[in-house]
Amino acid sequence: MLDMTLTTLPAVFDDMPEAEAATLLEARDLIYAEAARLGVGPLEETLKWGQPSVVPPKKSGTTIRLGLLGGKAALFVHCQTTIIDQARELFGGVAEFSGNRALVLGGDPRATTHVICAALTYYQKR
Repeated sequence: MLDMTLTTLPAVFDDMPEAEAATLLEARDLIYAEAARLGVGPLEETLKWGQPSVVPPKKSGTTIRLGLLGGKAALFVHCQTTIIDQARELFGGVAEFSGNRALVLGGDPRATTHVICAALTYYQKR
């Protein structure tokens, strides 16, 4: 894992199409807002697999990666969690998912918030 500072992560977004980068930056802001609301922190930002990632404390949650999936902005979580499967059960008709690892952004905003909150608190609920 390559640690990056907050000042270097925006360069990754600069290499993305403008609309998708804006969507991902909005999702990043939502991650921080939900973490504050839930009392989860401190959060660490890093690059994982070349994607900007937000890492909650280990005993709290699991990493949320922000990236592109087929040219669309998406949130990625660890594929061995149940986060995407649970979100698909709740929002399958109004949100787009990829396997057990990603939520494509732009669908129902409740699905985005659900995935973020579930990832930030994944280990608290186990």
